[in-house]
Amino acid sequence: MNSKTEQIVLGLIVLIFGVFVAANVSFGFDWGTLSFLALGMGFILMYKTKRKNWALVLGVYLAYLGLSLSVIEVLPAGGSEVILFETLAGSLFFVVTGIMFLVLFYDKNKRGLLIPGALLMGVGIDGFIDHVCGFDLLWAGLIVYSACFYIIFRLGSYFLGKWPKYIALLLLLAALTRVVLTR
Repeated sequence: MNSKTEQIVLGLIVLIFGVFVAANVSFGFDWGTLSFLALGMGFILMYKTKRKNWALVLGVYLAYLGLSLSVIEVLPAGGSEVILFETLAGSLFFVVTGIMFLVLFYDKNKRGLLIPGALLMGVGIDGFIDHVCGFDLLWAGLIVYSACFYIIFRLGSYFLGKWPKYIALLLLLAALTRVVLTR
């Protein structure tokens, strides 16, 4: 560990693992879920130090699986909290995958990961908004996708040009039109 940031990250991982061990003693978490979380954090740390793409992908999904399983164990069976968590977990899967694509785009300069990463984040956020509201909010989805295309423009304008900005503006205009016309 050379830099201060890496030491802080390692400290946070140890702290989070300690909290989950304490929660295991208090609430009776299964060690299997904790091992998924610990392995995921270890692989993420390996990506941080060794810059191996496979370590990031495996670490993110193992940590996601560990967190999901540990939360499912705490929630009461058959309640509305379980349905909300399943929706959150499904939406979070797309958001986490999108963020992972954007991290790989930023670190490795792999241009093909920018557009899928931003749009996967949008799919997750839009799905969560639709489920929380209980019905389809077209204007909210248009705003989310407009923000995604603006992110694509800001991060990739040097090789994509200006077309993502124009799509973002068109989607924002469509959202505003939808809001005005439904009132």
